[in-house]
Amino acid sequence: MAKVSMIWSGPPQTVQVEPGHEQLVADYTENYDTCARLLSKLKNNNDLPPAYWHHPVVQGALLAALLVFPIAIYLDGVPYSLTDSVIGAWMIWLIDGRRYLIAVIRKRILCKCGCKGWCTLVHFLAMLLL
Repeated sequence: MAKVSMIWSGPPQTVQVEPGHEQLVADYTENYDTCARLLSKLKNNNDLPPAYWHHPVVQGALLAALLVFPIAIYLDGVPYSLTDSVIGAWMIWLIDGRRYLIAVIRKRILCKCGCKGWCTLVHFLAMLLL
């Protein structure tokens, strides 16, 4: 479990995150047929969307005979009481639709400077690029 510090105009907050790529690697090492499923999907070009095939990273990897794991990031609000809710972030493995919870961010800690929480979420989204 990692921590991401989110600093903005208010007091700094730390959010616990479980990086999706680490969860995927752990799942992959426990389940060796993941690579076989990916290879079978790659043989049938219609199983993955065109955005996957046209992405520069995928095109470069295909030339080098490497695999690129197709994933998606999904964020949504999740109420957990009558007065509070959280923003949940999931990484979705597009081969079989398996979801990995990355982080849960309380809406109460979002920045209130008028940015609608962007000052807070930008730190979390930057963490996804690492």
